[in-house]
Amino acid sequence: MILIIDLCYEKDSLSNLEFVQPIRRIVESAHKNTKVLHFTELDSETIGHSEKIILCGTALKDNEFVCHRDEFEFLKDYKKPVLGICAGMQMIGLVFGANIINQKEIGMTQILTKDNIFKDKMVSVFELHNHNITLPRGFTEIAYNDKGMQAIKNDNMYGITFHPEVRNRDFILSFLKL
Repeated sequence: MILIIDLCYEKDSLSNLEFVQPIRRIVESAHKNTKVLHFTELDSETIGHSEKIILCGTALKDNEFVCHRDEFEFLKDYKKPVLGICAGMQMIGLVFGANIINQKEIGMTQILTKDNIFKDKMVSVFELHNHNITLPRGFTEIAYNDKGMQAIKNDNMYGITFHPEVRNRDFILSFLKL
């Protein structure tokens, strides 16, 4: 089962339809079972039974998740693949010692990649964020553009600033093959 974690400010918010449900549909199109939980509903049993975790993004001005860093400490011990999308990457960063920095990017942009999880070396992606992170301890930068870091990796843990549910469905499918 792929655990999809909703980081939006409240469970079943309108943002869930924009940032969480498209991820669920993409994962299920690959014939994978999913379980969607709001971050306030996480429990160790569900986390332990998951084969992968995806931390979804949030709306541009939704930063409520930042106040709940402690609920994600489990990431330090989770050995299976994790993908953090936008706010999800920020949460990974916070757990592993990064700082959140101001970096507004809205719309399409080109990123240069340095990891085989990307199909191409230059990828066109959709960005929708006001913040990024500094590089967390133990992570490497695997994609960047002229504004800065766009993706990070540590073993089986990935973080991306862009929203693959908009234009890069293949990235999620590549993650599912890990």
